[in-house]
Amino acid sequence: MTQPERENRPRVMTIEEVAKYLRLHKSTVYRMVQNHQIPGSKIGNRWRFRKDIIDAWLSEKENDNNLHYVNPPDKPGQSAST
Repeated sequence: MTQPERENRPRVMTIEEVAKYLRLHKSTVYRMVQNHQIPGSKIGNRWRFRKDIIDAWLSEKENDNNLHYVNPPDKPGQSAST
C-alpha cells in the first residue's frame, strides 16, 4: 500500500484516542456516545470512531453556534460600550 492510499483510509479510533483527540475524559466520551451525543459504532463490546466523522461532527457543532466565548465578539451595529 502506498503512502497516499494509507492517508486516504478512514482512521478508526478507540475511546481513549477520541478522548485524547477531543481533550475530554474517557468517561465523558463513554457517556456522550451512550447518549447519542457523539457519533460512534459498537463493534463487539468495543466502541470505535472514524476520525473523519468525528471531524465532521466537531465542525457541525462549531457551525451550530455552540461555541462559547469568554469575551463574545460585538454584534454588527453594536459598540463595545453597549
